[in-house]
Amino acid sequence: MDQPTEAVTRATFRNELLRSLPAGVLETVTATFAILIAEKVFRASPEAKELALMGGRGGLAASFAVVWVLSKFRRPLNQLVAWLNHAAGCSFMVAALMPEQLWAFVTGCSLGMFWFGFQTPLLTTIYRENYPEARRGQLYSLSALTRSASTILFAWVAGRWLDANLENYRWLLWIFAACSFLSGWLLWKIPCRHTGMGTEKAGLFRAFRWLRLDPVFRLFLIAYMILGLGNLVMDALRTEFLVNPAYGVKFKPSEVAFQVAMLTSVVPMVFKLLSAWPWGILFDKVSFIAVRTLLNGLFALSILVYFLGPSYGWWWVGAALLGLAFGGGNVVWNLWVTKLASGDRVADYMSVHTFLTGLRGLVAPVIAFRCAGLLSIEHMAWGCAGLILLSTLLMLPEWRNTRAAQKPPPLEET
Repeated sequence: MDQPTEAVTRATFRNELLRSLPAGVLETVTATFAILIAEKVFRASPEAKELALMGGRGGLAASFAVVWVLSKFRRPLNQLVAWLNHAAGCSFMVAALMPEQLWAFVTGCSLGMFWFGFQTPLLTTIYRENYPEARRGQLYSLSALTRSASTILFAWVAGRWLDANLENYRWLLWIFAACSFLSGWLLWKIPCRHTGMGTEKAGLFRAFRWLRLDPVFRLFLIAYMILGLGNLVMDALRTEFLVNPAYGVKFKPSEVAFQVAMLTSVVPMVFKLLSAWPWGILFDKVSFIAVRTLLNGLFALSILVYFLGPSYGWWWVGAALLGLAFGGGNVVWNLWVTKLASGDRVADYMSVHTFLTGLRGLVAPVIAFRCAGLLSIEHMAWGCAGLILLSTLLMLPEWRNTRAAQKPPPLEET
């Protein structure tokens, strides 16, 4: 595929940089405020908390169908992504219009994040088409940097705001809706040549054929599944660990929302922000396996320090390590298939990857909250760190595979 013109790259980067501001606000939904509001406002059951977290992951699970949807849409793919963002805005409005109803809150937040998960393969395709290969990781990491800054600032302010008056959560829902609409408008402005016209015969499950045709892709997906379960099970408990009295963490009542926002959003996002640019350079210059191995080590260490640490300082260090891992994990998770797949296959590869991410994301909260009632948090932390180590060992045989640094030769698609 021809490299994009400089004008296309600049226009894409400019709009993505602006879009990173509302996107950063929206990252705080599942990272902090969905569970915080569910616990402190509604005293929600574990089942309701699970549903509140499942939306984005459900969208990822359903994203295997996104290429098929695009083939029916018959418009540039950035416009489809824009409409998905508008649908998310409407979903958050449901919660905002009925703020005292738990079902409306859970439905609105869950469905809102569903659409953001569903769009992911299309965004990766836009990055593949509009960013040059030599600078793709760096350009993506710069917008990720501003997104992290937005998350930090909003989590700080909103945490203080909720501590001042818990009823302010109603306004947060309107802010999430507004940010979704703004994100959609900016996506509409991105130049895009790709339409559904070239995918007229796209079957609903066509992307899955690459599981059979590409053994390296299949191996990486298995490793990602194990890694993802280890990460997501403990990720679902990060806020719960701080706000549920059963775990023995005690903050002053007037500081609960602020401290939770600091440890689940602000501290991780600060370190994600500081590390995003170096990770982007590493992604462009170094073997994918080498970067992934380093990231896995950081994720495992962050889990052990955060959940096994005996004091506030340990929790800060665990949150900081998580942020360093997020800085590179965000770049690698969104772009790694561009190192494995040729341009016409990126959306297919990414849709399978996001489907499996969503699948494990759906089961992870269920596993987390069910196991939390049966096992100690220490046993869960060691078990999940062990899964991350196992994932790393599965990937290591491919360390010298040249496909970690360049496109593969064409595969037979019959």
